[in-house]
Amino acid sequence: MADPEVTSRSGLWHFHFPDEGILCTVSRLRQHTTHVSGEIVLTNNTDDPARHLHQANLNFSSTAAKAALAKALSAQREDVNWNALLEQIRVRVLTDFRAGEPLVFVGDLPLLSRPQYRLEPLCPEGKISSLYGSGGDGKTQMAILSLLCVQLGRSVGSLKPLQGNVALLDYENDWETTNATIVALRKGMGWPAPSPQGFVYRHCSQPLVDEIQEINEILTAHNVVFGVLDSVGMACVGEDTSASFDNVAIRLLRAVRSTKITWLLIDHRPHKEDKQFGSEYKRNEVRSQWSIRKTQEPDSSEMTVGLYHRKVNLGKLRKPFGLHFIYEGELGDPNFSFAVSPTEIKKSPELVEGLSKMAQVKVALEHGALSVDAIAEKAGLSPAYVGTTLSRGKAKGLFTQVSRGVWAIRGELPH
Repeated sequence: MADPEVTSRSGLWHFHFPDEGILCTVSRLRQHTTHVSGEIVLTNNTDDPARHLHQANLNFSSTAAKAALAKALSAQREDVNWNALLEQIRVRVLTDFRAGEPLVFVGDLPLLSRPQYRLEPLCPEGKISSLYGSGGDGKTQMAILSLLCVQLGRSVGSLKPLQGNVALLDYENDWETTNATIVALRKGMGWPAPSPQGFVYRHCSQPLVDEIQEINEILTAHNVVFGVLDSVGMACVGEDTSASFDNVAIRLLRAVRSTKITWLLIDHRPHKEDKQFGSEYKRNEVRSQWSIRKTQEPDSSEMTVGLYHRKVNLGKLRKPFGLHFIYEGELGDPNFSFAVSPTEIKKSPELVEGLSKMAQVKVALEHGALSVDAIAEKAGLSPAYVGTTLSRGKAKGLFTQVSRGVWAIRGELPH
């Protein structure tokens, strides 16, 4: 029997046995205590609607399981040496599965020349980033905006993209709502339609880890370089209920990382807490983490959001920035549209609260020197906390004490 043609990527194997006219796909491999199991699908390599041969979950470590499958297949095609064919599949899959990634000897290799960001400043190229906020804070609008910026190569304020095909894995909405939102944003911004097959949408309902092989196939087939997952919590629903939050989070992040593209993960935060909901691994394992807050008056067609950089693995935290959304009509209205423009966070007291305490004190002093009590009242902080912050800021060269108990931003004269 001749060796098969084999392609593999991220836990998915395709075998072609040209002499026998057999195609085989292996996916969903999982390591158990004593064996490795996975799904195997075998078909005849023809256009005949009846080309399907067999689909089953197979114990790849078991000779008995292989023999039973070979017997079942022989009843359909006696001209194939099924024991030999299955043995080639079994050996290749187990060898690849156990080998893992190849060794690389690092420390003096040539540096790769590649862009730092897929979407600056949110998403470092080739890495996983996250954006979290409360329900209704504008996370979905930011997801659509980020995807469309990258697909069309359009900048908005601080958001500067590297153009490429994109994908949205959506656990929270449907394609009709997403399509309407994209059309509304394009209309409001005067942007063209995405390139054909350049914006891939997939509604998801199963745990992401159970579908990652199929998703990898979609990403590869459409040359996707940037993906958004909305949202992390929903992508974990259906996981083993006996597993800890940490194990579920780790499995999800490993699955996302296996795609080897740039990702923005949308997540939620507990009420009144500025952190991602659930496992600390969701913060620790992403390379860049942002939070979002919004301010919007009741019955208003305008919304302002602030984005705050909370974590980065390499480099410095980026400055927070604001975006202003203006809506015309509502979702479902054929004339619905909305536009997005940059704005300053300091214009909104609600968004200033999301800044670091040092930044909040600086905003309070932007119009001139103030006493500690006046700064505390303006920033909504305690006088003791303000005093400590001013002292730390003075040591960093940010603030200066112009008279007893009165402070100003360094280099600026008191009004």
